[in-house]
Amino acid sequence: VFAYPDEGKLGKGLSGDQSILGRGDVLLGEKPTFIILSELPWVDALTASIQFMGIAIALIFTTIGVIYLLSRNLTRSFLTPIEALAKTADAIQQGDLNARVDIQSNDEIGLLGQAFNQMTQQLQEVLTSLEARVAVRTKELQRSLAENRKRAQQLEAIAVTARRIVTLDDVEELL
Repeated sequence: VFAYPDEGKLGKGLSGDQSILGRGDVLLGEKPTFIILSELPWVDALTASIQFMGIAIALIFTTIGVIYLLSRNLTRSFLTPIEALAKTADAIQQGDLNARVDIQSNDEIGLLGQAFNQMTQQLQEVLTSLEARVAVRTKELQRSLAENRKRAQQLEAIAVTARRIVTLDDVEELL
Protein backbone atom coordinates (compact mmCIF):
# COMPACT_ATOMS: atom_id res chain seq x y z
CA VAL A 1 0.00 0.00 0.00
CA PHE A 2 1.37 3.34 -1.06
CA ALA A 3 1.11 6.27 1.40
CA TYR A 4 1.04 9.81 0.03
CA PRO A 5 3.81 11.98 1.36
CA ASP A 6 3.14 15.13 3.36
CA GLU A 7 3.34 17.95 0.88
CA GLY A 8 6.21 20.43 1.31
CA LYS A 9 7.94 18.43 4.03
CA LEU A 10 11.19 16.55 4.19
CA GLY A 11 10.82 12.84 3.55
CA LYS A 12 12.43 9.88 1.74
CA GLY A 13 12.23 10.15 -2.00
CA LEU A 14 12.20 7.32 -4.56
CA SER A 15 15.96 7.09 -4.38
CA GLY A 16 15.82 6.77 -0.60
CA ASP A 17 17.55 10.12 -0.03
CA GLN A 18 16.04 12.96 1.97
CA SER A 19 13.97 15.12 -0.37
CA ILE A 20 11.32 17.81 -0.33
CA LEU A 21 8.15 16.10 -1.51
CA GLY A 22 5.18 17.62 -3.29
CA ARG A 23 1.87 16.33 -4.56
CA GLY A 24 -0.78 17.66 -6.91
CA ASP A 25 -4.16 16.33 -8.01
CA VAL A 26 -5.17 16.45 -11.65
CA LEU A 27 -8.94 16.72 -12.12
CA LEU A 28 -10.62 15.54 -15.27
CA GLY A 29 -14.04 15.51 -13.70
CA GLU A 30 -15.27 15.88 -10.16
CA LYS A 31 -12.91 13.35 -8.66
CA PRO A 32 -9.13 13.36 -8.89
CA THR A 33 -8.08 11.28 -11.83
CA PHE A 34 -4.32 11.57 -11.53
CA ILE A 35 -2.00 12.40 -8.71
CA ILE A 36 1.33 13.92 -9.57
CA LEU A 37 4.15 13.43 -7.08
CA SER A 38 7.38 15.39 -7.25
CA GLU A 39 10.53 15.39 -5.25
CA LEU A 40 13.49 17.69 -5.00
CA PRO A 41 16.63 16.62 -3.19
CA TRP A 42 16.97 18.75 -0.06
CA VAL A 43 20.46 19.91 -1.15
CA ASP A 44 19.00 21.40 -4.34
CA ALA A 45 16.20 23.06 -2.37
CA LEU A 46 18.73 24.47 0.12
CA THR A 47 20.91 25.77 -2.73
CA ALA A 48 17.95 27.60 -4.24
CA SER A 49 17.11 29.10 -0.83
CA ILE A 50 20.70 30.27 -0.33
CA GLN A 51 20.75 31.81 -3.80
CA PHE A 52 17.48 33.61 -3.02
CA MET A 53 18.91 34.88 0.27
CA GLY A 54 22.00 36.16 -1.55
CA ILE A 55 19.84 38.04 -4.04
CA ALA A 56 17.67 39.42 -1.21
CA ILE A 57 20.74 40.61 0.73
CA ALA A 58 22.20 42.23 -2.40
CA LEU A 59 18.89 44.00 -3.03
CA ILE A 60 18.75 45.19 0.59
CA PHE A 61 22.27 46.64 0.44
CA THR A 62 21.58 48.22 -2.96
CA THR A 63 18.40 49.78 -1.59
CA ILE A 64 20.27 51.09 1.47
CA GLY A 65 22.94 52.60 -0.83
CA VAL A 66 20.37 54.27 -3.06
CA ILE A 67 18.48 55.63 -0.03
CA TYR A 68 21.76 56.95 1.41
CA LEU A 69 22.69 58.73 -1.82
CA LEU A 70 19.21 60.19 -2.24
CA SER A 71 19.07 61.40 1.35
CA ARG A 72 22.57 62.90 1.04
CA ASN A 73 21.62 64.77 -2.13
CA LEU A 74 18.33 65.96 -0.64
CA THR A 75 20.07 67.09 2.52
CA ARG A 76 22.68 68.92 0.47
CA SER A 77 19.97 70.62 -1.62
CA PHE A 78 18.37 71.90 1.59
CA LEU A 79 21.57 72.83 3.42
CA THR A 80 23.43 74.60 0.60
CA PRO A 81 21.00 77.54 0.38
CA ILE A 82 20.85 77.80 4.17
CA GLU A 83 24.65 77.87 4.32
CA ALA A 84 24.61 80.65 1.69
CA LEU A 85 22.19 82.61 3.87
CA ALA A 86 24.44 82.12 6.90
CA LYS A 87 27.56 83.23 4.98
CA THR A 88 25.80 86.33 3.70
CA ALA A 89 24.49 87.16 7.18
CA ASP A 90 28.03 86.82 8.53
CA ALA A 91 29.40 89.11 5.79
CA ILE A 92 26.73 91.72 6.57
CA GLN A 93 27.51 91.44 10.27
CA GLN A 94 31.17 92.14 9.40
CA GLY A 95 30.03 95.35 7.67
CA ASP A 96 29.74 94.31 4.02
CA LEU A 97 26.31 95.72 3.14
CA ASN A 98 26.89 94.89 -0.54
CA ALA A 99 26.69 91.16 0.23
CA ARG A 100 23.66 89.45 -1.30
CA VAL A 101 22.30 85.90 -1.19
CA ASP A 102 22.35 84.10 -4.54
CA ILE A 103 19.47 81.63 -4.35
CA GLN A 104 17.83 80.52 -7.58
CA SER A 105 14.95 78.45 -6.19
CA ASN A 106 11.34 79.56 -5.82
CA ASP A 107 10.63 77.54 -2.69
CA GLU A 108 10.49 78.81 0.87
CA ILE A 109 14.27 79.11 1.12
CA GLY A 110 14.34 81.14 -2.11
CA LEU A 111 11.65 83.46 -0.74
CA LEU A 112 13.63 83.80 2.48
CA GLY A 113 16.73 84.70 0.45
CA GLN A 114 14.78 87.34 -1.50
CA ALA A 115 13.42 88.82 1.74
CA PHE A 116 16.93 88.80 3.19
CA ASN A 117 18.29 90.65 0.13
CA GLN A 118 15.48 93.24 0.30
CA MET A 119 16.09 93.77 4.00
CA THR A 120 19.82 94.25 3.35
CA GLN A 121 19.05 96.73 0.55
CA GLN A 122 16.75 98.72 2.86
CA LEU A 123 19.38 98.66 5.60
CA GLN A 124 21.97 99.95 3.16
CA GLU A 125 19.62 102.75 2.02
CA VAL A 126 18.84 103.77 5.61
CA LEU A 127 22.54 103.78 6.48
CA THR A 128 23.37 105.87 3.40
CA SER A 129 20.57 108.30 4.29
CA LEU A 130 21.83 108.55 7.87
CA GLU A 131 25.37 109.18 6.68
CA ALA A 132 24.10 111.96 4.40
CA ARG A 133 22.17 113.51 7.31
CA VAL A 134 25.22 113.32 9.55
CA ALA A 135 27.32 115.01 6.85
CA VAL A 136 24.76 117.83 6.49
CA ARG A 137 24.49 118.31 10.25
CA THR A 138 28.28 118.26 10.60
CA LYS A 139 28.58 121.05 8.01
CA GLU A 140 25.86 123.01 9.82
CA LEU A 141 27.67 122.56 13.13
CA GLN A 142 30.99 123.63 11.59
CA ARG A 143 29.32 126.71 10.11
CA SER A 144 27.65 127.44 13.44
CA LEU A 145 30.94 126.94 15.26
CA ALA A 146 32.70 129.37 12.90
CA GLU A 147 29.94 131.92 13.46
CA ASN A 148 30.17 131.42 17.22
CA ARG A 149 33.95 131.94 17.13
CA LYS A 150 33.47 135.16 15.18
CA ARG A 151 30.88 136.34 17.73
CA ALA A 152 33.18 135.32 20.59
CA GLN A 153 35.98 137.42 19.06
CA GLN A 154 33.58 140.35 18.66
CA LEU A 155 32.36 139.98 22.25
CA GLU A 156 35.94 139.77 23.47
CA ALA A 157 36.79 142.96 21.59
CA ILE A 158 33.73 144.65 23.10
CA ALA A 159 34.76 143.45 26.58
CA VAL A 160 38.30 144.77 26.14
CA THR A 161 36.92 148.09 24.92
CA ALA A 162 34.44 148.24 27.78
CA ARG A 163 37.21 147.60 30.36
CA ARG A 164 39.28 150.41 28.91
CA ILE A 165 36.32 152.76 28.91
CA VAL A 166 35.61 151.98 32.55
CA THR A 167 39.22 152.66 33.55
CA LEU A 168 39.41 156.04 31.79
CA ASP A 169 38.70 159.12 33.89
CA ASP A 170 39.29 161.73 31.26
CA VAL A 171 36.39 162.41 28.90
CA GLU A 172 38.59 163.82 26.13
CA GLU A 173 40.80 160.77 26.18
CA LEU A 174 37.62 158.68 26.09
CA LEU A 175 36.40 160.51 23.00
